[in-house]
Amino acid sequence: MLFFPAFFCGMSAAVDSTAGERERRSMEVLMAQPARAREIVTGKWLMAGTLAVVGLTLELILAHIVLSWVPLEELGMSWSLNWFDVALVCFLALPLALLAAAAQIALAMNAKSFKEAQSLLSIVLLLPMLPGLVVSMMELKTSLWMYAVPMLSNQTLLREMSKGVELGFLPYLLTFVSAALPVAAVIAFATWRMKSERYVLAV
Repeated sequence: MLFFPAFFCGMSAAVDSTAGERERRSMEVLMAQPARAREIVTGKWLMAGTLAVVGLTLELILAHIVLSWVPLEELGMSWSLNWFDVALVCFLALPLALLAAAAQIALAMNAKSFKEAQSLLSIVLLLPMLPGLVVSMMELKTSLWMYAVPMLSNQTLLREMSKGVELGFLPYLLTFVSAALPVAAVIAFATWRMKSERYVLAV
C-alpha cells in the first residue's frame, strides 16, 4: 500500500486533462494551437506525473516517520531504514509515479466521457497491486525476477531494505529501469492517439 499514491494522486489530473477536456470541447481549441501532439501529451503527462511524484514522496516520508516510532518488533516485523534509504526509495519510485501518470493519460484518452474514464481508471488502479498480493498469498521467496516487475519491484526492494538485507547493485537498477522503460512506449501511444481526429471528435 505504500506505493499506492503513485497511482492515485495524479489520476484526477490525468482524467480531467484528457477525457474531461474532450467532453467540455476545450480539446478542440487546444489542438488548434501551434503545438505538436507530442508536446501536448508531454505537458499533460508531466502535470499528472508531478502530482503523483509529490504525493508518493510525501507519503513515504510520513510512513517512515510513523513506522520509526511504532514498535514493529513486537509484531515480528522490522523497519531499519534511515533517511538516506528513504531518499533512495523515493528516487527509485520516480519512474513508477511517471509510468502511472503516463498509463492513466493513455487510458483516459480512450474514454468518451469524464465518468467513463474515472470508472475505468478506478478498476485499473487495482491491477498494479495484484503481483504483490499473489507473491504474498503464495509466500514466494524473494527472487531477482521480482525486481523486473513494476510496483512489485518497489515493494520487494523496500521490504528487503527494511529488513536490513544487503542488496547488490542489480536490484536497484532493475527497480528503476523496469518502470522507466515502458514510459516512452506509453507516451508514444498517447501521442499517436492524440493525432487522430477520431480522438478529438470522440468517435
